[in-house]
Amino acid sequence: MNDKQHFTSPMATAEEIAGEKKVLRVLASEEVQAAKRQARRIMASHPIAESPDGNARIDYALDHWLAQLATQLVGLDLHTPSILWNATITRFQWFGHEFPGSAAGIDCPDNIYRTVALNGATEYEIAGRVDPARPAQFSFQLTPHPECDGFWITEDLKDISTLQMLTDDTVAVEPDGSFRIRLLPEPAQPSGDTITMPEGINMLTIRDTLSDWRQVPNRLSIRRTGGEPLPSESVPDSDVIARTAAGIGQNIAFWVRFIGNFHAQSTPNRLIAPYGRNGAFGYASAAKFKLLNDEALVITVATGNAHYMGMQVTDLWGIAPSPIEYLSSYNETQMVKNPDGTVTVVIAREDPGFGNWVDTAGWREGWMFFRWQGEGDDLDTGSLILDQQIVAKADLSTVLANRLPPVDTGERATELARRRDEWRLRIAAGG
Repeated sequence: MNDKQHFTSPMATAEEIAGEKKVLRVLASEEVQAAKRQARRIMASHPIAESPDGNARIDYALDHWLAQLATQLVGLDLHTPSILWNATITRFQWFGHEFPGSAAGIDCPDNIYRTVALNGATEYEIAGRVDPARPAQFSFQLTPHPECDGFWITEDLKDISTLQMLTDDTVAVEPDGSFRIRLLPEPAQPSGDTITMPEGINMLTIRDTLSDWRQVPNRLSIRRTGGEPLPSESVPDSDVIARTAAGIGQNIAFWVRFIGNFHAQSTPNRLIAPYGRNGAFGYASAAKFKLLNDEALVITVATGNAHYMGMQVTDLWGIAPSPIEYLSSYNETQMVKNPDGTVTVVIAREDPGFGNWVDTAGWREGWMFFRWQGEGDDLDTGSLILDQQIVAKADLSTVLANRLPPVDTGERATELARRRDEWRLRIAAGG
């Protein structure tokens, strides 16, 4: 990576800044605010809100869902195809404005999620450049557009309906770091650098997965190369405001249904068997956690030789705590490893005084999610989850002996400060 003082984030594009400012105008409109109040009543009547933790997080979850919805609707302006940062997860400031944070569906703090809306009858080309400090994995996932097609989540409500997926295993990167992705209407043949689009409006989700927050997301741009021409005029704010206000209720109802049914039958504090992600870019395991004040959930997993392994917790609505305010997620670089190369994490409401503390932000209940991505073909998913047990805080020293080091408050503060500095590289604007 270049010297931090002069480093400019790949997200600091003119399209991104213009998109964020348009999102802010949409969110501030009275029409959207009125619809937001109605959406809050939907959430308040849901069983999740019967939990004190669920009730306390209604506004936080609603704000993040709404910002993501507005981002997707701003991105539906096909006049100027724009690759926009779709899930920032936390609030931040740059270029003279403050963005509130956007997320949904257990978005991961290690992923840079960007999306672009595509007309299936138009031809596009994405030009990319990989930094020497490259992501652990990057991928391009074509799906139906969620604001145009309600069938973009699988029927079992645990993953995204994938039309086509490209990963860095198949994308040809030149020696100078450059690569190109073509997006062509059917019946063009898909390949390692070509995505074939069906009729209608599609969405391309771009993930740059960071196993180290000092890694640099890919620099990307998109242009039309043929097929149906782009619209001659941009969509005015008033149209986006009207569509956002009209769509809030349906959008919130969808996410409430999604998270209410997501692995709903799993046993609390017990990860399910790892399952393959749609698009074959990795594996995941999830479960709810439910802890008392004097309890911790101690989980040991293998990395499986994955290019990326990480875990996180979220609230009951599936929204993560701010990754720059809480130690609520860990990847392999951030974790202390056991002598045998496995990793152990301690999920607890209060600091247990050991390494790899996963801070639940004080919640008794929420979700935990583990990911393994870019692994080899010989991955034995049955050997990934090695141990999971509820431990009384008084017994942690015995259980964690020879595994995790003790950590005092000063060391914890240093760890969190380092996370803040590294996360802020995502909004670095150069010097």
